[in-house]
Parts: sequence; C-alpha cells; structure tokens
Amino acid sequence: MAVDDVLHTRVPASHEPWPTTPTRGAREVGFEGRVAQLNGHAARLGTGNTAVPASFALDGSIHGCSGLVLTDWDWDRVPASRVAPNGREGWYRLVGTHEGSTFTVTRPVAPMPPRPAVVPREDIVPCAEPAGGWRHPEPGRATSAHFEAARHVAQRQPGFVMVWFDQKPARAVGREMAAYNADLSIVCVTVHGETETVRDRIREVYGGMLCIAAWPVSGATLLGIERELRDASDVIDAGVRLPGRVEATVVDDAEGRLQTMYDARYGPGIVWIHSQLRSVPGDASTRWQG
Repeated sequence: MAVDDVLHTRVPASHEPWPTTPTRGAREVGFEGRVAQLNGHAARLGTGNTAVPASFALDGSIHGCSGLVLTDWDWDRVPASRVAPNGREGWYRLVGTHEGSTFTVTRPVAPMPPRPAVVPREDIVPCAEPAGGWRHPEPGRATSAHFEAARHVAQRQPGFVMVWFDQKPARAVGREMAAYNADLSIVCVTVHGETETVRDRIREVYGGMLCIAAWPVSGATLLGIERELRDASDVIDAGVRLPGRVEATVVDDAEGRLQTMYDARYGPGIVWIHSQLRSVPGDASTRWQG
C-alpha cells in the first residue's frame, strides 16, 4: 500500500439508516453508541470506544459515561436497556440537538447492537509490495534483536517520524501475532525528508523486510498538532497514531469544518477528526458515511 493510500484509507464503519420523522427548528445531529446513567446522576452519552459489550464489572455494575448530558431522558420510553446495581445502560442511535454540554433527543430512539471490542486491523504498510512479494534479504539478520537495533537507528535519524512493525504477510495466512515475528514482520519507518540514507543506515543492522516511506510532515509537527488539539475546549482525546498522523475525538464536527481546516493547513490525511456527533441524513434511505 502506497503512502497516499495509507493517508486516505479508514477502516469502514457499518451504519444502519436513521429512523426519520419530520422535525423543524434547530440543527439536528446524530449519535451512535452507548448511553449510561449511574444512580443519582444524569444520563450521558458515551465517548470514544465505549460502545462495547464489556462495559460492566465482574459484579454486574456498569461504568458511567463522560459525554454530553441527555436532557429529559426517560429509560421507560427507550428499548433494550440493561439495569445494573449502580445504574442503567443501553446502545442507541439518537437524533437530537446539541447545545453546550447537553443533548436533547428530537426523534424516535433506535436500538443498536453493541459494537465489537475488537475492530479489524488496519493495513499500515506505507510502501508498495516489492516485485516477488515481501521477503527477507538476509533472514539471519531479522531477529527481534535486529529489529530493536533497527528501531534505535531509525529514531536517531534526521526527519524521523515513526517506526513500527507490521505483520501484513502474517495476516494473509491468518497468523498475525502481537509480538515481532522474525519470519512475518515488516519493519516500517516514516521519515520527513530524504529516505535513502536512512535505509542504508538501517540496513547496516537489519536484514529483514523493510519499508522506508517519505512523510509529508515531521514528527515535531505532529506533536505540535497534538498539543494544539489537546488544548481545544471541545476535544475529548487526541494523540499521534501510526503511520504518522494525529487522530482526535471531538464533541461536534458534524459538518466537517474542523476537518476541512486541518486538511487545508497540513494536507488530507495528516489529521483525522472523529466527531462524536454526526450529520443526519435528510432521507431514511441514506446511510452515514464513516
């Protein structure tokens, strides 16, 4: 997969059509995920990846949500909730209005199954596959110790962005593992600037499958973007992610204005804005695009 493909490819989300009833007035947005209410507290929307089955502890209690407060929420009027010793929770598709720290439901509530805790692994090898496929040039110098040496060399190079290993060959045969595997791992390095010198220096210590990709921004730039986003008032979380981008979860970028601003400033694919609230299709036959 080339650099441009990695920058513009996201793991596809699966969204069902929203229920629709005519509404007028304030701008409507949508939410898809977990709602929870601890005893004595208001019901809140979940943030991040809270829409997973394992949201409860061994004693059957649930974890609270830290998102927007739901106004006038009534569990007796919504389907498929789960009652716990310390509160109540459910997974829903909601349409409503957002003002400040609150969310008001304006359309019928639709249940949804909890999302799986494990999402498909993203392909993050930012190089085209070599002719003849991925192979170790020198298998005897592709051990985990050689990988560690390669990692340390990469981190000392001018323009270094990120280094990691990917097991794309292992996924093809259903053998992917969490740890570095001498037979199946590709060492990947992104660099802002010239790449051939970096490749030569890593090859001095590593003989395995290697991908060196030129990256459009530096590691320092990514860290600066991360700090900028973390300081913003409506950002829930932000961090630098492989292969060299900043991902941020915000409360409301349903219209894509924040995403458009960062795309214009740094180029598409460098900053990914995940909005907790989404735009609502005008027609129930229209599906959200993840």
